[in-house]
Amino acid sequence: MLGRPFVLWLPRLLWRLTLVVSALMILLVIATPWIDTGEWPLLTLFAKDQAVRRTTLASALGLMATAAIFFRPVDYLAAAKRNRYPKNLPPPPAGAGA
Repeated sequence: MLGRPFVLWLPRLLWRLTLVVSALMILLVIATPWIDTGEWPLLTLFAKDQAVRRTTLASALGLMATAAIFFRPVDYLAAAKRNRYPKNLPPPPAGAGA
């Protein structure tokens, strides 16, 4: 992975890491009512407080959206071919426009 250029593996790593953190947050919200024994205050907070659970779910969805928008894996070679200008374009007109 480190042998490839930095531009190719970093967005993919950030995309996967963000999705894993989001999935762990959702799993935390789902599993805490069954895991809670009352020993750890943070687990009790996640198990009992609806506002914390809703905020965590909204944050997890926001992380998924962030991953989809900013860290989406892209085929850089295909994108470069799409954005390349054709060589046989006529020169632009010398006039200023309408």
